[in-house]
Amino acid sequence: MKLNNISKTGRLRMPIAAIFMLVLAGCATSGNVRQAKPGDLAAVHFQCMLTDGKVAAATDDSIVEKDRPRSNIYVVRPKTEPVPVVVKSSDEKLTEEIEKPFEEEIVARLAGHLTGLKEGETRHVELTVQDISLRTKKDYVVSLSRFREAPKETKMTIDQFKSRTGMSPEAGKIFSYDSAFDGRVEEVTEKEVDVRLLPKEGAVVKTPFGEGHIISEDADSYKIDIDARVGSLVRSAYLIGRITDVDDKTMTIDYRNPFGGETLFCDVTVQDIAEIEVSKEKTLEK
Repeated sequence: MKLNNISKTGRLRMPIAAIFMLVLAGCATSGNVRQAKPGDLAAVHFQCMLTDGKVAAATDDSIVEKDRPRSNIYVVRPKTEPVPVVVKSSDEKLTEEIEKPFEEEIVARLAGHLTGLKEGETRHVELTVQDISLRTKKDYVVSLSRFREAPKETKMTIDQFKSRTGMSPEAGKIFSYDSAFDGRVEEVTEKEVDVRLLPKEGAVVKTPFGEGHIISEDADSYKIDIDARVGSLVRSAYLIGRITDVDDKTMTIDYRNPFGGETLFCDVTVQDIAEIEVSKEKTLEK
């Protein structure tokens, strides 16, 4: 599948949606702390950092230190419960999947590092991964324009406006839209608010590919020059890429490696462990 056809709704999925029915045996009771072994189902929390110390991924944003910076590829997970993962032996070969989301790639590789961990215990793990061979250079190394256009006007419902600004909309009213733009209410109808964006002096626009600077404008939009830098990691939907080349007009991004060629430094904690019983169907002789 080509990059521009990738769904943007990648979430952590239970990696054991297999062919057999799975029945969880009772979780450990106090005084009988379980130790993870291959084949067990473990509920884990993790946080992974890049080599520069920025957070790349975490199961629960609240467990990340408040003063630790988040990387531009970090996405806050909407749920905070631990992630289920089947414990694997360290030498078990992983199935290569062409478009597994970034966080699921992490879970799949952590599965081989859990053996021996007790409930409540944390282990530090370093993760690296090779390029996915099914991700061809033709489809997963792309050249994109360094320039983007942002519309000057946007619309929102009255409830969205009140939630965003804490005020009622009124034609001509100026408010802070975000760090780069103020907003001016152009028109208010029964259902929506028409807002015109006004760039702040020296404003820097954040994009998935780097910081952007407004360099020109016309009647309907602003033109933004992205300060793309070779070596930077980028996130497009749920795929991670690395900028490999930049010129005056374009930037080249390589999405073949699930981690963008980066080593991840992860702390993984086992919350609970349960055994899995596999229900096998009997074959009836005719």
